[in-house]
Amino acid sequence: MERTLDYSPLDDTLGKRLVTVANVIAWGYPFVLPGAFYAAWLLAWMKLGHAPRLWWDDPAETLGVIYWASALPILLLPIAGAATICSVLSRLASPRHRFAAVTSAVLIAGLWVGAIKFLQWDPIDVINWWMD
Repeated sequence: MERTLDYSPLDDTLGKRLVTVANVIAWGYPFVLPGAFYAAWLLAWMKLGHAPRLWWDDPAETLGVIYWASALPILLLPIAGAATICSVLSRLASPRHRFAAVTSAVLIAGLWVGAIKFLQWDPIDVINWWMD
């Protein structure tokens, strides 16, 4: 006599909440990472009264604590990467809706690659200003 499990590992509310948090991080972090750099740059512009200049306007001196707060997304990059991998794997592990899972995994990967490419392109040298 063969028995099946009476529950699914993701039926518990904690598991569902963790998957939801991983999904939010996976979809949102590619916007947060460049947004933090550009928000710091805009705050420095408001404080200085002109666009921050490379090598002249030091972000640490201009922004103070806000400079260190804008570094938080960089420090959280490994956690966000792990959450994204968990989000994609949780979608692909479900036997239902395989096409939707693959599509969302491709879209998430595209968002991450797009955010990294945007930061590499950096049209107004915000990253170079922030790093100097």
